[in-house]
Amino acid sequence: MQSQHPSSDNRIPVEDVGAAIREGRPLNPAHFYSIIIADEQLSERHLQLSDPVPTGRQILIAAGVRQVDEYSIYAILPSGEFEDLRLDVNRPGFPRHSPGSLRNAF
Repeated sequence: MQSQHPSSDNRIPVEDVGAAIREGRPLNPAHFYSIIIADEQLSERHLQLSDPVPTGRQILIAAGVRQVDEYSIYAILPSGEFEDLRLDVNRPGFPRHSPGSLRNAF
């Protein structure tokens, strides 16, 4: 029986999700997937996740947010528009995410 996951020998260390989207290619199998997150002031930082299609909740937790249910998370689309992401739904292909407090959601 074959594993559903590629063997670690075929994985690259880190895949840049934003680069894959800009280049119009599928994600390469990797140990980690790099996305860019931004805070309420849109100060950006890189975040590496082991899941290639993380939920909003996974992104917020990895970013160090303690009270996840009090935050909203947005994807910044290639067009520059914002899309609200649900906390527990996987959305493939978003290079940048912006968590904002519900009190300060934009």
